[in-house]
Amino acid sequence: MTTAAAQALCAFLSCCGGNWRNAMFLPCDPCCQPCERRHAGHLLTADRDGKPVVFPVHRLEAALGRRIEPDECVGSLSRAAFEALYARYLQWQLDTSTECPLLRLSGQPFIPSSL
Repeated sequence: MTTAAAQALCAFLSCCGGNWRNAMFLPCDPCCQPCERRHAGHLLTADRDGKPVVFPVHRLEAALGRRIEPDECVGSLSRAAFEALYARYLQWQLDTSTECPLLRLSGQPFIPSSL
């Protein structure tokens, strides 16, 4: 694990009180930008200012060496509900309307589907 990846994991765990089970599960539903990677979803929590903090489940599984079960999370939120809840915030964070907000907020690179 790189230093940046370890820092991202520590920051995420800090935001959810040290336990990923305190986060909401966000399934990787179909979206405007189909992801070429097969994600198991994302976990959502908020920082101390209320900004969303999104962490990919597959990264957490790799770090912990165990499968993350959505039922173990504090709750689940659909992609549409997430986008509605954070609509104004996402307006300012995304470069294009075709960019996946979950990938952007989790720090993963945006890969246009035309490539």
